[in-house]
Amino acid sequence: MDSKFDKVKALVSKAGWRTIFGAYARMELAIEKADKNPNCPGQVPCPITGKGTTKYRLFPDWETTGEGFHNDFGRRLDGYELIAEFEGSMPRALDAIADILGGDLSSVRSSDVAKAKQNKPERKPVDVNRGKRQLRMLRQTAEKCLPAKDSPLVAKYLESRGLKGDVSALPDCLMFNPNLYHKSDEGKVSYHPALLGLFTNSDGGWVTLHRHYMAADGSGKAPVDNAKKLMPSPFGISGNAIRLDAPAFHQECGLLAVCEGLETALAVREATGLPTWSCYCSDVLALVEIPKEVTHVIIWGDHDRSGAGRRDANKLAERLRAQGTHVRILIPEHDIPEGEKSVDWLDMYRWYGKSVFPYYMQPQFQVYTGAEQVA
Repeated sequence: MDSKFDKVKALVSKAGWRTIFGAYARMELAIEKADKNPNCPGQVPCPITGKGTTKYRLFPDWETTGEGFHNDFGRRLDGYELIAEFEGSMPRALDAIADILGGDLSSVRSSDVAKAKQNKPERKPVDVNRGKRQLRMLRQTAEKCLPAKDSPLVAKYLESRGLKGDVSALPDCLMFNPNLYHKSDEGKVSYHPALLGLFTNSDGGWVTLHRHYMAADGSGKAPVDNAKKLMPSPFGISGNAIRLDAPAFHQECGLLAVCEGLETALAVREATGLPTWSCYCSDVLALVEIPKEVTHVIIWGDHDRSGAGRRDANKLAERLRAQGTHVRILIPEHDIPEGEKSVDWLDMYRWYGKSVFPYYMQPQFQVYTGAEQVA
């Protein structure tokens, strides 16, 4: 028997996503931008929250795939996922889509479902020219940067965030820009010093820069509405990471730690000596590509009210275990303070120090950070 999802997909396969998205006023601007420039639809505010100015964009093939890219999630969202965000759940999304397209699933035959499965929408190739422009922008930004390890301002900023390491020991993938462009959600332009983390792919190719805007004196975050922002990525950031360290190898074992945020990753490597990668957010962490030679992965997930940190850590663990990788998930067992969305390992480090970290590297294998580590 065909599932409800299969029947809805059969309806969508016939009708396309324009009719569906057109039923939601919050998608009007995205559709308008896509119609104006079909090969390179412009960015629009988040259609889910209404915030920002450049949070989301449809892909050129959106009418058949329903896909767009959301900067906050750092990945593609297909039409079903997007409508689920609008409606509150996937079952409600399926009901809404069916209603928009006529509401009668009983008319969908098994042959329609089979045809829809065979005729999967073809994605248009990536706009290479757009990717080249974005890559050029990344390199131009990086050319104006200094190594973060040479900046006293970065040292002061990291200290304000609760980190204790020697700034001169920071890896080369971290940079400093003394006067970096920032555009607020309301379109206000300003300039601030910034710490930048370089995202790379498995071949070492540049993917994007994650910007952490700082106060002018380095005493904390810059006074802007979004002090942490990704630069546009030529080809998306899924599968990639800020590779702070190379994995550690001993005999036939390879070890790596992965986290969400950059500052959390710095806290983990300071407290434990583990080689660590930062993945920006839980969605990207769930998709990160781990080298095949890495046999042991420790996932330092966030404890948040939505449960996304634990959910996506489990997704990554399930995928890696299926490949034969040994995985351990570590989530802070701490109540989330009132008014806060989450507790991460940076919070635990600031509040309790290294003693609450349940894992650490043997001293002879530790990544050097200049902080006193567990021994």
